[in-house]
Amino acid sequence: ADNPAKADNIKGQALTIRAHVHQLLVNVYAQPFAFTADASHPGVPYIKESDRFKTVSRNTVAEDYTEMISDLKSAIALLPVTASSKTVVTASAAKGLLARTYLFRNDYINAKVVARDVVSVAPLMSRPDYPTKLFANGDTESLFWLPPTSTPYSTLYAGAYYAYYFWATTDIANLLRERPGDIRANWVVLVSGNQTIKKFPVGVIAGFSVPEASYYHSIIRSSEMYLTAAESYSKLGMEDSARYYLDFIRQRADLTAANSTATGSALLDSVYKERRKELCFEGLRMFDLLRTGKPVVRTDFNSPATSTLSYPNDKAIAPLPLGDVSAYSLKQNPSY
Repeated sequence: ADNPAKADNIKGQALTIRAHVHQLLVNVYAQPFAFTADASHPGVPYIKESDRFKTVSRNTVAEDYTEMISDLKSAIALLPVTASSKTVVTASAAKGLLARTYLFRNDYINAKVVARDVVSVAPLMSRPDYPTKLFANGDTESLFWLPPTSTPYSTLYAGAYYAYYFWATTDIANLLRERPGDIRANWVVLVSGNQTIKKFPVGVIAGFSVPEASYYHSIIRSSEMYLTAAESYSKLGMEDSARYYLDFIRQRADLTAANSTATGSALLDSVYKERRKELCFEGLRMFDLLRTGKPVVRTDFNSPATSTLSYPNDKAIAPLPLGDVSAYSLKQNPSY
């Protein structure tokens, strides 16, 4: 190539995006890594060639994770550590996605090592920038994001949907408000009897027909890395380190919060609670419940039959699209 550095950059970004897309697919269409002892249950086809006529089959979940980790490691070696824009992938962003992949694979040793590497170069935003500048100009903790789009209803831009179609459940609203000093309590506001989600900024860039979609959609940010480190250290029994990373998140949001003293399962529960607060409405909650083997329990429901989804459950994952099943003779998920 005439410009090897540019070629490496393009390849590194492509590898990162491929790994990220497949992680989204395996989260939606496959049971979590620990569903079977060796993760030999069906995952998704890991597509590595642009050939729609090539026959594909479902990889195992273990194989999917091996491929994702391989792609991300290769990408990290090709990418620069930083870039002038967060709309391009950097080595730090790829490392963030790698730490998430290790966590979802229950590989806590590697998850905490990679997460710690990320936070060493991407510290948390501090008050008063946090949380007012999250997902907006001045956000220094998002590692990779998508810019505002003029066609929000075909994107992952949740803010536009939350503004018009979805409200928060009472349990997350109460959780955010459980401590009077927690600045995140403003992320859910009671409006006309509805728990309205206000986490995402509006009109970051002017001129959009739907201002609620005019913000930067963060794919990965350093606050998740602190929580990944806290969870991993807790799982490994290194509780001083777990509390250290947990308190960065807790005490940034609530300046009155004392140092954590929890141990054992109570410490892990504290990490899970803080993860739910900090990352609420960012698309990880269902997958967190699945990977930790917890049921879905709804406090706001129209019918008691929809109040609980037990774990494990066939209905916790989506059916494969019928077109793909027919075209490639893929085995459909159970109960569909």
